Amino acid sequence: MVYVVLQGKTQLQALESAWAGAAEYKLVIGHDLTSGLGASIYIISREYSPVLLILDGDTTNEDRLYEQKEFAEYMVRRSAADQPFEAIFAAPTVMDELQDHPDQFVAKVEEAVERLAAAAPA
Repeated sequence: MVYVVLQGKTQLQALESAWAGAAEYKLVIGHDLTSGLGASIYIISREYSPVLLILDGDTTNEDRLYEQKEFAEYMVRRSAADQPFEAIFAAPTVMDELQDHPDQFVAKVEEAVERLAAAAPA
């Protein structure tokens, strides 16, 4: 099972209604970057399950989004290097992505979940 950590209940409900994921997944609320990272680390280290962290990038600047993604992945890998983890930062927010490009954003999430599920230890 892949855990998908999102920032808030509204995002969780919006993604849930737009996505009927084929892979086995569980949606979790992680409010902001700090608590999202904390939830991701906890899930990986306690549940031994892969995690996809989806957060608002709060920018459309590609360099800043890349830096945020690299930081999140670095922090999680320091704590739980043996479990698959991936971060997606929406530009500028998850809700904007779901309103403006729902099919593309959902496809990005589905692809990440499938990659993580395939990479999970047996």
